[in-house]
Amino acid sequence: MASNGKLPDSWKRTTLGDISDVRRGASPRPIGNPKWFSDHGPGWVRIVDVTRSRKYLRQTEQKLSEAGAKKSVRVAPGDVIMSICATIGCPVIVDLDACIHDGFVLFDKLSTSVDPEYLCAFLSQESERFARQGQKGTQGNLNTTIVKSTPFPLPPKGVQSQIVNILNSVDEAIEATRAVIDQTRKLKTALLQDLLTNGLPGRHKKFTRVYRIGKVPKAWSETRIEQAAEVTQGIALGPSRVARQNPTPYLRVANVHQGVIHLDEIKCIETTSNEREQYALELDDVLMVEGHANIEELGRAALVPPSAVGMVFQNHLFRVRSDRSKLDPRFLTLWINSHPGRAYFKIFGGTTSGLNTVGSNQIRTLRLPLPPIDEQKEICDLVEAIEQRGLHSEKTLEQLQTVKSALSQGLLTGRIPVKGISND
Repeated sequence: MASNGKLPDSWKRTTLGDISDVRRGASPRPIGNPKWFSDHGPGWVRIVDVTRSRKYLRQTEQKLSEAGAKKSVRVAPGDVIMSICATIGCPVIVDLDACIHDGFVLFDKLSTSVDPEYLCAFLSQESERFARQGQKGTQGNLNTTIVKSTPFPLPPKGVQSQIVNILNSVDEAIEATRAVIDQTRKLKTALLQDLLTNGLPGRHKKFTRVYRIGKVPKAWSETRIEQAAEVTQGIALGPSRVARQNPTPYLRVANVHQGVIHLDEIKCIETTSNEREQYALELDDVLMVEGHANIEELGRAALVPPSAVGMVFQNHLFRVRSDRSKLDPRFLTLWINSHPGRAYFKIFGGTTSGLNTVGSNQIRTLRLPLPPIDEQKEICDLVEAIEQRGLHSEKTLEQLQTVKSALSQGLLTGRIPVKGISND
């Protein structure tokens, strides 16, 4: 973003090296030596500490001994540091006595004409460019020479303060939205657990315990998937499946995630007309993963969306097509992806050459508590309402981040004047 265009008359053209002494950190060697660490010394800043922080770094997970601190670069409260390896271009203002290793630079002896928060805002806006420059360097590190030579448009202190206040107000809205998203996720998790064990609020007073499932309403029936749905394994791949005359889009394990099907990369296989009819996907079929190296992902399920209708699926997936009068496919998906459903696959998932697998018979005989169909629908509607709230908040977050990026671009180059203060 560093501007080479015309700046307001009151702004100065300078560089990061002109407004501070850019110093690279240092690490005690060997860093694993216990004598370098302590429970009471200065904080030892790691990349993870910075990436978890928004603007101010107020604590670290580790501390150095005084001997270790002498081998490192010490920073004081109020100093600005930035990562130059791994996650390149993350700046924070240090709010504690700490030390940095050679994966950071310190903007030491910062000019009194620069507001530290303004500098952080500028560095954040430059982070993508810094990351690209770092990728060209050795071992993915950003060279301090590049940092020092970076053009830095410097407005008067009052303009800096106004710019910081504007960006802070957007940051506050972003943080509030993130908090809503976090709370919505927690609410969905808690609500889903309650709905799948207690049913709709106030609906049931009598409960019973079901083997490997736990407490459920007594009015619910226990069923096996095969009693309410048809289970079909997909098409086995091989040399004969290379798409030639009849290329057919198909879904793979990589497309089926927990609760969602990703269609960003769709491949084709050769099929016959009978196979296209037999294995064609319909709206709200449930796809389940038959094999996965990670036992946590075995059996994960998702509903087929409208954009995947008519595609076929490979043999490492199961299609579960429910009798809609008995089993709402949305309810089946919620149950399979819930804690009891995940526990089932951990117990019965077999391992073949490092690949955890589950057989079609184990899918057919998977037992689940079955509410009446009307209650299934109400449970799914409640969960979907919470999910829609979360999606709305995530969209709002994306919009706020776009607004902040545009504001930063304009404010930090002087193209957008600060209201109430002349830039000239």
